[in-house]
Amino acid sequence: MLIAFPKDFKWMVNSHLKKNKKTNKKAPVLWCFKDGKSGHESQVVGLINALEKKIDATVHVCLISLDVFSFFTRNIFRRKNELPWLGFPNPDLVIGAGHKTHFWMLAARLIFRCKVVVLMKPSIPKMFFDLLLVPRHDLSKSKSSDAKIFSTDGVINKFQYSSDTLPDRGLVLVGGPSKHFLWDESYVLNQIELLSRKNPRIQWEVTSSRRTPKSMLLKLKSIDESNLKFTSWADTDPDWIETRLKIASRVWVTQDSTSMIYEALSSGAEVGVICLIPINKLNRICLCTQRLIDNKIIRTDEILELDSVNRSSYLNEADRCADEITKRFFS
Repeated sequence: MLIAFPKDFKWMVNSHLKKNKKTNKKAPVLWCFKDGKSGHESQVVGLINALEKKIDATVHVCLISLDVFSFFTRNIFRRKNELPWLGFPNPDLVIGAGHKTHFWMLAARLIFRCKVVVLMKPSIPKMFFDLLLVPRHDLSKSKSSDAKIFSTDGVINKFQYSSDTLPDRGLVLVGGPSKHFLWDESYVLNQIELLSRKNPRIQWEVTSSRRTPKSMLLKLKSIDESNLKFTSWADTDPDWIETRLKIASRVWVTQDSTSMIYEALSSGAEVGVICLIPINKLNRICLCTQRLIDNKIIRTDEILELDSVNRSSYLNEADRCADEITKRFFS
């Protein structure tokens, strides 16, 4: 596959790589591609943070607002065109999440002959990537043994195990309609109210997500429980959930939000699920959450003991993936 760039594009830049004084080797340059979506942002940031603890690297962020073809279509008649990496030193490794970033990563691979790691099941063939970090529930049995694929427990995220949680602090994360579950607002609301009423000594904070319907937001605002406070995602700052996950010993998540379930597990909290009715019980997402319930990794019962918290076991997939990348490309 060839990508033709206009002749006046100045995408070739001089490489100014910093030196590692101990080994006198060039420290690797990492480019991370972000598409602005919070979930993808969490994946990339989590992996980069873990990598920076293991290798001495220079990191540059490429913000992607358009896919590569839309970019060239929009800018073909302009004299000045700014590529996402303009002015960056040439990369040794490119990391990205989000379908919009895939062809940009491919372009970087063709131009700079760098290694490319994608943090999801990609929208283009895996032959164009050097390593794929894919949640186990997104893989078929035949692909789980592929040498290019490194499977993870859930989606990589930036959250860390917290030892500062408080037994009387709880958090409820509400998602929204999905293709895997029937979204019944009354059913969800009843479970949240029951959780609050059965645990009156726990202070619960509830927040929504981008997928939460407006009608559900109104219902959540109308909950009249003294130990429950609702804050819409639109009224939170980027660090709101991370701050709460550091102190909440109990985190309940609606069943549609697999990524939020694994974020809560990564924080070390006792994790529960607000159940939904599956559209297809054999669907990969339904099977994933049901496995967590059956193995008692997440709970469904609402009666909690204030002085007894069943914290989740240590889960840090970003660190495990960073080890794999270091072993494959930098050892």
